Amino acid sequence: MRKNETGYTDTFQQYDQKASALLNKIRVEVSKVQRFASAEAYRKCNYLYHEVLVNHVDVWLIQLAEKGNSNYGDWNEHHAYCYFKVGEYIDETLYLLADEFGVINQKGKSPNRTPR
Repeated sequence: MRKNETGYTDTFQQYDQKASALLNKIRVEVSKVQRFASAEAYRKCNYLYHEVLVNHVDVWLIQLAEKGNSNYGDWNEHHAYCYFKVGEYIDETLYLLADEFGVINQKGKSPNRTPR
């Protein structure tokens, strides 16, 4: 049993509304990638959205919240995954897209940047 059931319910509803809206915006952007980038970039973006953000991060968070008695270690593990692993997925995906659109080259530098 939770100590503050009302607070939990309100917070969970707010999370659900905000997360749904944000995930929907990301899904729309991923669908745009299909039209403007390579099949590899689309697969990577789609994986990031469906597998990492929705099926792993969001589901895991909901499971922790619904469990009601999750310990600090459970939450810490989720946070570490989001901070480190999800960050890596996002960086890899953005670098691929930036390279495809000519914003950076394979070395991570802007091709139009002149040395100082």
